[in-house]
Amino acid sequence: MSRAKCKAVPLDEATVDMAARQISIYPAAPVPAGTNVELVFSNVKNPRSPGMYQFNGLVEVPGDVPLLRMVGSWIISIDQG
Repeated sequence: MSRAKCKAVPLDEATVDMAARQISIYPAAPVPAGTNVELVFSNVKNPRSPGMYQFNGLVEVPGDVPLLRMVGSWIISIDQG
């Protein structure tokens, strides 16, 4: 059973750059403006150190010169539990 509430979008590429602490996701086709997007990750482990972690969401606007546009920022708190 899928937890995602949105229609699945085929990916062209997804990369993880551990040194830059960056996840890059590229859909196979452009996602129209105004479309809600939900990301679902599998096989993810919480960090070993508890603390607050910030995630910034940026999208690349297509055009002659691709520009990055911030679409949101989320702070997640992880306890030792």
